[in-house]
Amino acid sequence: MQLIKKILFPTDFGESMDVALKSVIDIAKKFNSEIILLHVLPENISTERLKDLVSEKMKEFRDKIKAEQIKCYYELISGNSADVIIDFAERKGVNIILLGAGRSSKMEFKLGSNSEKIIRNSSIPVWIIEKDKPVSINTILCPVDFSDASRLALDNAIHLCRRYESKLIVMHVIKSLGDEYADIGIDTYLEQPEWIKRISAEFDSFLMEVNPSGISWKKELKLGVPSNEIIKYISTDDVGLVMLGSTGKSGLKRFFIGSVAEKVMRKVPCSFIVIKSESLINLDLEKGLTDIDSLFQEGVQLEKDGYTDEAIATWKRCTSKNEYYLKAWGAIAAVYESLGDEKNAKHYTDIRNRIQRSIWDTQIEADLRGKHRLFK
Repeated sequence: MQLIKKILFPTDFGESMDVALKSVIDIAKKFNSEIILLHVLPENISTERLKDLVSEKMKEFRDKIKAEQIKCYYELISGNSADVIIDFAERKGVNIILLGAGRSSKMEFKLGSNSEKIIRNSSIPVWIIEKDKPVSINTILCPVDFSDASRLALDNAIHLCRRYESKLIVMHVIKSLGDEYADIGIDTYLEQPEWIKRISAEFDSFLMEVNPSGISWKKELKLGVPSNEIIKYISTDDVGLVMLGSTGKSGLKRFFIGSVAEKVMRKVPCSFIVIKSESLINLDLEKGLTDIDSLFQEGVQLEKDGYTDEAIATWKRCTSKNEYYLKAWGAIAAVYESLGDEKNAKHYTDIRNRIQRSIWDTQIEADLRGKHRLFK
């Protein structure tokens, strides 16, 4: 089973490449992903000698990745870096583009112009990772504005939390009415509480549409300037990754109000992912699995990742292969019980118990046949 099938990792051989590569390898291991290495050669100055030297370096990286039992290959392409990367990612059908970022200070990333262009123009999710330390995701922060894009971002954040066993913080920031309407005579002191109450109810309604089962999570409702509150929270909590949703209709400026997402991605002191219309997570089941124990474990992982229906279907495949595979019957019953479906929970528990009694009766009969004189 794969949730992130293909990762595109463009590299420019920067000084922190080894640390960035370790992060990419860790992510690929976590999701059983294939890594595609890409280097974009400068236009008009790509000599054969340069290509040979770059190719040798890419082979080193590829071999290092393959040594970790990860599928990997590399490609060299000439052209405008950002445009080539976006076009290549779309042609290869990758799930995500991973880019490294340096730092302009202790607390901020330094995003190059190519990285910003890729984030703006790519419909495929982009993950900006820290180059100076390996990926460590104890807590994921997902700011939401109740749009479809932020719902998609939240769904993806939940899946990442399940796989990394991370804590999730879902945040919404209410812009102060005083910042908007104080100059035209509106009594914002009276209006603001009612505004907060309404937004709080909308927040709760939004959260009811997602499934955060299997993870530790909490919501945070803040009042203030959205970008400032997001950065402040990241700086005071152990946040390792920020998941940002964007409609993509007019770049990142459609996220929250004005240029909030742009301010966040320039000041955020940790890794972040920008998601627009395409999901980072895409379930790809291994239909060819024939080993029943491996099939059962795939069901376990599916259930852990929140794919309950797919988990049940996988365990039923186990029982069709071997009716006496008790673990699968028990797992199906347990899932239905966790869902509050007492009827199905009882049905599959009864099947398991009936098969268990049948096994016991067969064992007792075999034991008697071996010991009692009447059967000798």
